Amino acid sequence: MDIQRIKRVHHFYYCLLIAVKMYRRERRGLNKIEENTFIYCWLQKAIKNAVFEHALQNEIEWLITQLRGHGIRLDINSMVENIFVKLDHLLSELE
Repeated sequence: MDIQRIKRVHHFYYCLLIAVKMYRRERRGLNKIEENTFIYCWLQKAIKNAVFEHALQNEIEWLITQLRGHGIRLDINSMVENIFVKLDHLLSELE
């Protein structure tokens, strides 16, 4: 994977994390199901509206598959944060 691709994927996860944080701030006391529903809808809109470049389509579809396959109670936000941190470390090593 080239550094530009890593940066694009990193940016995608950053945007998702910011969207979740903003949603949490708007709606205090969210449970995992509500949060995952928001993430699922956000990902669906990202695909439908082509918000991110086509090269990130697989990443978005993979996350949707994770939500569908592991159930709505999956802590997808923690998984996304973990991926973001790993990409952050990888980028700092490569630059």
